[in-house]
Amino acid sequence: MAKKKRLVESLDEDELAYISEKMYPIKTNIIDFESCKVHIKCKNSHQKEFLKQLDDKNNVICFGEGVAGTGKSYISLAYSLKQLLNGRCEKITIIVPTCPSGGDGIEIGYLKGNYDEKIGPFLEADIDTMKKILKKSGNSNYNEVIDYLIKDGKIDFQIVNYIRGKSINGIILVNECEQFTKENLKLILTRIEDDDSEEDMLTKVIITGDLTQCDRKLINNNKNKSGMEYAMDTLKDLDEVSITHFDNSDVVRSKIVSKILDLWN
Repeated sequence: MAKKKRLVESLDEDELAYISEKMYPIKTNIIDFESCKVHIKCKNSHQKEFLKQLDDKNNVICFGEGVAGTGKSYISLAYSLKQLLNGRCEKITIIVPTCPSGGDGIEIGYLKGNYDEKIGPFLEADIDTMKKILKKSGNSNYNEVIDYLIKDGKIDFQIVNYIRGKSINGIILVNECEQFTKENLKLILTRIEDDDSEEDMLTKVIITGDLTQCDRKLINNNKNKSGMEYAMDTLKDLDEVSITHFDNSDVVRSKIVSKILDLWN
């Protein structure tokens, strides 16, 4: 015992710290979610209306439709993150559109790499937006929080091709929904599963898109309705469904975007 005491006394502070770290390693993978906040600041009246509809517990399916740059995706992602971090929903499932711009349908199978590498480019916009939301809300560890939630499966990305037969609870988020066909939307909306484990847990589908920016030739060439347009027309009278429309005056991305949209045919 005396030898051990003399050995410890002979060590300097750096050596003691090194031994202590090896004996009692710091758990660096723990995220302090209780201090992680999401502040949602609406910039126009339709964003406020959309958020109000999302907050209404009676609304199970919420549509946000309108021109690009109006903050539809931002509000839907911010709302979803807030519910997840507050423990109001089990997970966020983001259904990813994989139609390339100007493309003729879903061509992801032709991309090189494994599954994660194939869908990676389609996830970047939503991941960047979620990190921006947390950063603007004053969280310094915004990168670590989002990366951890994705790794832990609390934020899950799914391609519509692979959700057949699955039941999904929590918040289902479908951005860029103008790219989906009528059949795609039927498949997505029939995945809804109530979470019976907790009475206050949310079950909600949030669908956003701009009907003027559909890249699916299958829809455009045949002058068919996109899945989003068909779903809104078909479900608009249901008590559990809300629809919020955005227009050019709601653009918050850049002033010139609104001018472009006013001139573009």
